[in-house]
Formats: sequence, structure tokens, C-alpha cells
Amino acid sequence: MTFRITYLLAAAVLLGPLAMQIYLPILPSLESEFGVTRQSIQLTLSLFILATGVSQLFSGTLSDRFGRRPVMLVGIAVFALGSVGCAMADSANQLIAGRIVQAMGGGTGLVIARAVLSDLYPPVEMARRLAIVIMIMLIGPMLGPLTGGYLGTLVGWRSIFWLLVGAAIAVFTLLAWRLPETHPVDKRGEAKSMRAGFALALSRPRFWLYSVITTTSTAGFYLFMSVIPHLMEDRYGEPPERLGQLFIVMAFAYGIGNFGATRFAAALGISRTVAAGSAGTMLGLGTLVLIELTIGLVPSTLFAAMAIVTMSQGFFGPSANGGAVAQVPERNGAASSLVSFSMQFFAAALIQSFAIAPTDTIWPLLTALVIVHGVCFAAAFVANRSSAASLATTGRP
Repeated sequence: MTFRITYLLAAAVLLGPLAMQIYLPILPSLESEFGVTRQSIQLTLSLFILATGVSQLFSGTLSDRFGRRPVMLVGIAVFALGSVGCAMADSANQLIAGRIVQAMGGGTGLVIARAVLSDLYPPVEMARRLAIVIMIMLIGPMLGPLTGGYLGTLVGWRSIFWLLVGAAIAVFTLLAWRLPETHPVDKRGEAKSMRAGFALALSRPRFWLYSVITTTSTAGFYLFMSVIPHLMEDRYGEPPERLGQLFIVMAFAYGIGNFGATRFAAALGISRTVAAGSAGTMLGLGTLVLIELTIGLVPSTLFAAMAIVTMSQGFFGPSANGGAVAQVPERNGAASSLVSFSMQFFAAALIQSFAIAPTDTIWPLLTALVIVHGVCFAAAFVANRSSAASLATTGRP
């Protein structure tokens, strides 16, 4: 039964990333469609990410109070309504509003999945199962941009959101039929304990440490995804569908990293897995900088080097998430909410502030990625050094 739950959770988690990335290839064309600036159309992405974080801030704690299943189902229903709003939008503002509603619903998936897996498994096994969930979830990032590029070109951008409506209805039906409740009534806290759960998580230094790791790593990935459609058009002159084709390389690499996590994370332990993976991201970024300084990056070498970064993120991401939630076993829903909110809030702020950066050169993006992932690497190094002491005093990784 537990393996069935893992795959059910993967179906729910798939919706949010699919919605975020399936329309990336058509971002530049939406500027002319609605007659708005890049900064305005970028709000459909940055506010989507921010709304996802706000949703995740509350969905985990609500699931502590009301159970995992009802919160998940309500979230998917809201996602479907938001997708309808996007498909019927007649202006950029209407599209932004629809994206916010869509994100508020889609944001429940990952945070509830983490809480469900935490209900069922100890930290290392939870990280392994979460890696399986994310590996299946990669169907969205792997096929989303490619599908969106062709749909936008051949059928029109509205068809992208109608496809998401159909996907949401299918996932809602599947979960309503097969997903059990994993959080028993006798373990549910009072509604007022939401603040107490947050305070408990924030009082633990190692929760902060792992949250910094997940936040910076995720923000770097989102930043790349927000800039690359414009970079491909402005610097390389590539059509929208080309982005989807090249992105498969990164998504496939992320899946390889996730697969490696399912095989080796348990033996390495959380802190060593995170340290090794974060070192891999710096290796990939160093390769990008070296190629640009010597022969200059082209789309194929750009995505090949970024594949090293995303493979490393796929390897250590589940362990970093699991490490953060494991610090607060008494209130794992609240801890999962805080981790998710910090990831989305920082990513949204970074993306929108970067909207004014030029995209006819890659150096602003490379500089930002090195700084963000450098912070991640430093935090991972500290986490690895302090893991033995933490295990000795608290029993948490």
C-alpha cells in the first residue's frame, strides 16, 4: 500500500511544476500578445511562485489540523479553477490573477506529500521515497516545455491551460478514489497551534540550516528557468520549441540524480548526501564559467553544463528537504510549510528583481547562480560538519 501512496503523491505533486514550466517557451510571445513589458509578463511566473509559497505556508499546518487528504483534494480543485481562469484570460492582469489562483491550489502538492511521507517513514527512508516522488514528478519539467512550445506554436497558448484543466480533473478523480488519510485524528493539533508549530521549527538551528540549503538551491533553479526563455531568443535567436527540446536534457539529468538518491542516500546519510550534491552544483557552474571564458557558450553546451547542476540538485534535494522536516518531528506539517514558503518566497523575489537584467549576455545570470549556489554549498558544508554532534544530542540528522 505504501508504494501505491508514493505514486499517488507523485501524481499530485506533478501538477504544480507542470503548470510552472509548460508555458515557459511562450513567455516572450505573451509580451506582444497583451502588449506589455517583460517585467509585467514576468509577474505571471514570479507571482505564481510566491503564491505557491503562501499556499504551502498554510497547507501543511492545515493538514496537521484537518488531515492530509481533504487539504490535498481542495488544493487540486482550486488549481483546476485557476487553470480555467488562465485559459479564458483576455488581458495580462487576468492571466496573472488566474496564475495566482492556480498556484494557490497547485502549491499544496509537494508540502502535503512531504507530510504524508513523514507520517509513514523515518527521515532517511522518507528522503528516499521523496526522491521517487520527485523522479516521477519530472515528467512535467521533462515534457512540459516541449509540449508547451509546440502547443503554443501550433494551437495557441490557451490550449496549454486547457490541458492543465484536464490533468487536474484526472488527478483529483484518482486521489479521491485511492488516497487514504495518513494523519490520525488523535494526532491533530488545534488550529491555534499553527503559530506554535512555526515557532517550534524556527527555534531549531539545524532547521534553519537545511532550509537555507533548500531555499538557495531552488531559487537558483527557478532563476535559470525564468531567464532562459528570453536568453534563448535575445542571445541565440532560437524558437520556443527549441527550449523544450533542450530542457529535456536537464530534466533527464535531474531524474538521474533522483535515482542516485534512491540508491545511495540511505548509505551516505542526509548530511553527506547534501554536501556531495552541493559540491556537484559548484562543479557544474564552474564548467559553465570556464566554457564561456574560453570558447563561449552555445545552447548545447549551456544545457549540457547545466545538466551537471540539475543532476546534483536531484541527488541532494530530497535529503535537504527531509533533513529540514526531520528537525521538527512533532510538527512535520508546519515544518514542511515553512521550508516550502522560504523556497518560493526567495525564488519569487530573486526572479522579479532579475527581470530588469539584460538577456543579450549570459554573465548576469552566471554571476547570480554562482552567488546563490555558493551560499548553498557553504550551508551544506556546515551541516555536514555538525551532523555528528546533532545525532549525539538530539537523534536527528
